Amino acid sequence: MAAKAQSSQSRLSHALARLEERGWVRRDRCPEDRRGNIAVLTDTGFAALESAAPGHVEEVRRVLFDVLTPEQAGSLHEICATVRDTLKR
Repeated sequence: MAAKAQSSQSRLSHALARLEERGWVRRDRCPEDRRGNIAVLTDTGFAALESAAPGHVEEVRRVLFDVLTPEQAGSLHEICATVRDTLKR
C-alpha cells in the first residue's frame, strides 16, 4: 500500500500513528496477512473528515475548477482517468 501512496512504509506508518494519536483511526490486523494492518476510520475521524470536507471542497473548486474553461476541465477529466487507470493496474 505504501507504494500506491507513493510513500515509504515507514512514512506511512508514522502518518498513521499521528492519526491514531488524534483518535481518528485505529489499526486492525489484516485477516489475509497477519503481518499487515488495515487503517480503519473511527467515528471521531469521520466527524473530523465531515467537518473539513465543505471548506476543502470549496477551496479546491475555487482554485482549480473555477479557473478552468470547459475545454480545460474536459482535458483534466481525461488526464485523471488515465492516471486512475494506471494506478488500478
